[in-house]
Amino acid sequence: MVAGQTVLLKGVTIISSILLARILGPEQFGLWAIVTATSGIVWIVAELGLGASVIPLIAEARGNQGRIARVQATAFLLAMGLGGAIIAGYVASTPLLATSLYSVPGALPLFLLVAGSMVMNLAPGMFVAFLQAKRQIRILAIGGFVLGAANAVGLVAGAALAGLFGALLVSFFLNAAACVAFLLLLPRDRGTLRLANVDRAVARNLFGLGLPTVAWGLLAVLSGWVALTLMSLTGGNDPVGQYSVAWRAAAFIGVPSMAVFVVLFPAAGETFQSDPALFRRIFRQTMRYMILGIVPLSLGFALLSPEIVPLLYGPSYGDAPRLLAMLASGGFLAAMVNLGNMLFYVDRSMLRGTVLVATATAAQIIAAALLIPRYGVAGLAASTLVYQFVMVALLPRFLKDAGARSEVARAFAWSLAAAVLLFGAGTFAFPFSMAARAIAYGAFLAIYGWLALAFVIKEADREFLRGLLRGVRRRLRLG
Repeated sequence: MVAGQTVLLKGVTIISSILLARILGPEQFGLWAIVTATSGIVWIVAELGLGASVIPLIAEARGNQGRIARVQATAFLLAMGLGGAIIAGYVASTPLLATSLYSVPGALPLFLLVAGSMVMNLAPGMFVAFLQAKRQIRILAIGGFVLGAANAVGLVAGAALAGLFGALLVSFFLNAAACVAFLLLLPRDRGTLRLANVDRAVARNLFGLGLPTVAWGLLAVLSGWVALTLMSLTGGNDPVGQYSVAWRAAAFIGVPSMAVFVVLFPAAGETFQSDPALFRRIFRQTMRYMILGIVPLSLGFALLSPEIVPLLYGPSYGDAPRLLAMLASGGFLAAMVNLGNMLFYVDRSMLRGTVLVATATAAQIIAAALLIPRYGVAGLAASTLVYQFVMVALLPRFLKDAGARSEVARAFAWSLAAAVLLFGAGTFAFPFSMAARAIAYGAFLAIYGWLALAFVIKEADREFLRGLLRGVRRRLRLG
């Protein structure tokens, strides 16, 4: 259900981003990317890491309703109080961002609208974490799709009526509606959010888990923001829009791993503590299937980028196809990182993960500072690849659990080799005709499928897949 919801919602958001990019054009789309990237830094701090830290605490308290109520109340009131205060401080700084940093005074209302949307997202963010922790998949999947799709459609409708300002205005009202919907539709969880349930010990646990997550997320977002800002200041918002279109397309490669992460994460902490061997076996199989499935998907984006971008986004994004041919390998690596990062959560070694992200962030910022002035938007894309390559190359070294380290090191070594080949294939094949690239891709799929069935997919894998299909058939009542 989560995989289906994620794929469907990603499809809706991709369609909406395509329409949004066509309506706004590269200049305004680039400004939108700058505004949302800047606000994303503030959101990481305002969210306080509570969304991630509340999940293992509720999962560990399974069956203890009093403990769950204390965790939920403490997390919710911290989010609304401290998170709201942080966003208020950001609102006070928006005039300086719009006029002094970006020299676009007309962007001030955009910054303010996004700040308002962040306030509206504080409560839904907590409720989504509660649902995920309790594995209430049906509500999470259906509610997430409905609210996400409504926001995506609203952005497009607002942009068509009143440009970028209209898109963000409609998004603000839809986020407010989502906040009200969560408060009304989840009365049992809402009933736990009393001041009497606030627990100082729980707050310390939440901060202990959440603050490393904040540092981690802040560093990860900061590197991209610095690179985008440097590109905007040196080349304007048009190349930022070109890059944003290409990276959004490449990010679709990571949708399967995002869906798997949402499914595995709530149970991962429990399984890691109770049966480490079982956890490692599940994780190993998940990594195998993920690499096996995402490689051909990534190659399709790399080889067919000259057709994908104009077909979806129109001819005004002339630089984006070349960037997508490069960034497809980065999308593949980002998908692997989504799963690898889970290990830092389950064994409570977020500080190690923070050091890793800090290293990758420093590498991206240095690469952006060196490459963007010389190569422009291609340098911006290259700096993104530097970040992803550093993350995948170093992540196994930072893991605390020795058994997990050996499993991930082997899988990530294959991932790095595949990413290098994807990058080479994308850049080498870009000048060739569509027919030549399509034939090459078809031949690869045929050979790849034969090799996978002959040497990789074993009988245990086939039985697992047959069991999965039987389960799907029962769920859909097909006999």
